[in-house]
Order: sequence, then structure tokens, then C-alpha cells
Amino acid sequence: MKKINPQKYVEELLETGASIVYAHKIGVVDVRHGKIGEKVITIIGNREETENTVTNADDVIVRGQGGEEYILSAKEFASRYIADKKNKGKYIPVQLSQKFLCLDEDICFLSPWGTMMTIFAGGVLNISDMNHIYGIQSDEFATTYEQDKIG
Repeated sequence: MKKINPQKYVEELLETGASIVYAHKIGVVDVRHGKIGEKVITIIGNREETENTVTNADDVIVRGQGGEEYILSAKEFASRYIADKKNKGKYIPVQLSQKFLCLDEDICFLSPWGTMMTIFAGGVLNISDMNHIYGIQSDEFATTYEQDKIG
């Protein structure tokens, strides 16, 4: 497992011609308000990916199609999801294109929320915001994102 500084790692890969993928999130999610101090462990394919703690009263816990959970602020959630008019209490992602870098090795790094994150070869790094880089495992990316059609 290679421990990295995400910004430096991405810069190095981009300099060597690493491929970028543009994709947008798909699927329906459930949401609930978190309780301050509540820990959320994101598990993908029976492997722990990362852990986060609810720190603000407006934080929400999002549960994706595969049962994985993660924390977003109310502002982040409102910018990324809208109510699903067909399924009461469910939310669908806003069709925003995001920028990803494909990984060919296992890495671990300090996540933007301050805990270690492990992403395995085949997964991706979301590099849409170079100050907020995070990873997504390959299975989760394949089922919750759709590659954008360019051109």
C-alpha cells in the first residue's frame, strides 16, 4: 500500500499523461440528519474505505445504492442532490460533470475530512477540486457514476 500526499500524487500523474475521466453521479440515495459526534464508517465491498464524524448540526448522512454511507454538510448536499419526484423521501444527483483520475495501484492518504482513506487499484480519485481530493472504489464508481459523452 503506497501512502501518498493526494495533491502531489495527482500532479505527478498528470505530468506523466495519466488519463482523466469525466463522469456524473447516477442513482437514488436516502438521507438522514446526523447527530453531532456520530461516527460513519464507509464500507465498500466488505472493506472499510474511510471514517468520518458528524461535526455540525446540519450535517446529513447519505446512504447510497450499495448501502455505503458518507457525511455531507447541508450546503454540499443541496448542491449535489434534488428530491426524486417519483420516490418520496429519496434523492437523485444533480447531473454535474466531475473529473476523475484512474488508479493503477493501491493507495492510502489523509482524506479532506481528516481520516485515512484507502483506495485500491482500479478505483478513482475525484480531482474536481484539488483542495478536496477523495477516492471512490472501482465497484462503487461503476455502479454510481456514468461517464460523460464528450463531443
